Amino acid sequence: LWKYVGTDSHHGPQAFAMACLLLTVSVPVGGVWHLRGMLLGAAAGLATCASSMVLREASSQYADMALAMFSTAACASLAVAMHNAVPRGCLFIVAGFMAGAACWTKNEGLAFAAALGMAIGLGTLIAFGWRRGAMCLVYYLLGLMPLVMVTLMFKATVAGHSDLWPGRAWSDVVALLTDPQRHARIARMASFVWRHGPNFPVTCAMLSLPILIGPALDRRALATTAMIGTTLGIQLVLIYGVYLMTPHDLGWHLVASADRLFVHLWPTTVLLLFVLLRPPKQWWCHRFQQIEP
Repeated sequence: LWKYVGTDSHHGPQAFAMACLLLTVSVPVGGVWHLRGMLLGAAAGLATCASSMVLREASSQYADMALAMFSTAACASLAVAMHNAVPRGCLFIVAGFMAGAACWTKNEGLAFAAALGMAIGLGTLIAFGWRRGAMCLVYYLLGLMPLVMVTLMFKATVAGHSDLWPGRAWSDVVALLTDPQRHARIARMASFVWRHGPNFPVTCAMLSLPILIGPALDRRALATTAMIGTTLGIQLVLIYGVYLMTPHDLGWHLVASADRLFVHLWPTTVLLLFVLLRPPKQWWCHRFQQIEP
């Protein structure tokens, strides 16, 4: 873009950052709208953009918003694919391609793609049996591999080595993993991000929705929720491990990256909660049946 314009104008990155923000909000809206109706789709969009951290990181023009967009799109494609009685392979290919784009964008994308692949393998195996589950995983890998191979080739030939592990003795790593002060500092930062990242009234409203509307109890909805939740859980475990083993000052590392990692996970968390809910039409029908004489 800069080469085409002829100067390193700020308008290009600003437009790209705004596009990533709009797409990151649009993905939960579209996915939840398709699965649970227009009302919950609009609520998912409001919940996604209600976080001050999301808006601030979008304006900072870093790659974190693009990563959030790709990872949420991958999970939304997975949710729509699992909504059908017979899983659609093309949507698993789309999910794999979006996960590959996340790998292309940042290192955290590699962790996301691996976590999503493990979740798809286990979830589809339980939901559809080993034959269909294996085919779903193959479709996912077909979409994932092109961009992942390019990314790994770039890392092997151009990018420098990671400073997280090379040249470190096992005793040093064990000392970091067993240091209670590091665990306490990470827990304090996680508490701070959770208290200040989401908008508090919106968070309370979101957490009350499963009580008011009720969860979707069909097998496909539960399998989708389990797969997205497993993906988020694996990501959190990997993030926690990186913080424990970082060779840099832990305080600096937490301050410099915790809010951006929240941006990676928040849209997918919103998608997870709204996919868990049953459609409002089912709730209204259930309520009217209860009050009929």
